[in-house]
Amino acid sequence: MARLTRQDFEKLLAFLRKCEPEIAKGVEMRIKVNAGASVPSVAEEYGVSVSTAYEMMKKAEAYVEEHWQQLMVAACIAFSTLYLLLHPGSEPGGASGGNDVAHDASFPTLPPSGDPSSLRQDGLRLCEQKQYEQCLMRLNEARKLDPAGEADPAVTAAREKAKAVLLQKKGAPALGE
Repeated sequence: MARLTRQDFEKLLAFLRKCEPEIAKGVEMRIKVNAGASVPSVAEEYGVSVSTAYEMMKKAEAYVEEHWQQLMVAACIAFSTLYLLLHPGSEPGGASGGNDVAHDASFPTLPPSGDPSSLRQDGLRLCEQKQYEQCLMRLNEARKLDPAGEADPAVTAAREKAKAVLLQKKGAPALGE
């Protein structure tokens, strides 16, 4: 069985107390016995016979071994939901606070392989979206495969605009030189 952190184990035990109270008692008994308490003293504390205590601990061990992954998922979902309920005004965006997320950005597309016309169209689209570095990379790939396609005025204009913008940004070298 995989090792759980103390925090994970406490979450698991809290979940078991709600969903499987008898199993939770067996787990609690096993914890006390593993910590050094005698089985008869633990059985007396829970008001059961020694044989019943052994049986409860055995059932709890079997239950946890069989269901530990499902129990951890359920406990994580329960505590995540509780957190969201207690913190309703928290900002989305994870660790960065959403500062590095462009909400209107499209997913990156894979360049079409080997087709210069598709590469040019993709490059022109990227230039329209002001993604100038990617634009120039696509146009450069197309130029390697089909140099004659550079005669298209739209390609020439897009390439020149992208180079100019990239040169203005902190003196960055333009791709495609």
